[in-house]
Amino acid sequence: MNKRAKNEGGKKAASEGQLWLRLPGLVGEALYQTVIGAGLACVDEALEAERAALCGARYLHIADRQALRAGHVASSLVLGGRRVAVSRPRARSLNGSRA
Repeated sequence: MNKRAKNEGGKKAASEGQLWLRLPGLVGEALYQTVIGAGLACVDEALEAERAALCGARYLHIADRQALRAGHVASSLVLGGRRVAVSRPRARSLNGSRA
């Protein structure tokens, strides 16, 4: 049996009897999801830090604050080539308009 016959036989056996896992695809998708999760956490932290700069720390009574906390609003942004949902924190000025 020559080398070519052995290689063809190996390919035939591999295609019929073995299950091939697509590990590079699975690992790539898991890594992508991890990066997206970390990116969303970073965006949440940045938005909350910006609101804390306007309104002060949560549950802290400040007489000369510039704005009040006003909950969250559903929003979206593009992260990693995909549009993802984000819960964006809101702030209102003391007279009730948007801050």
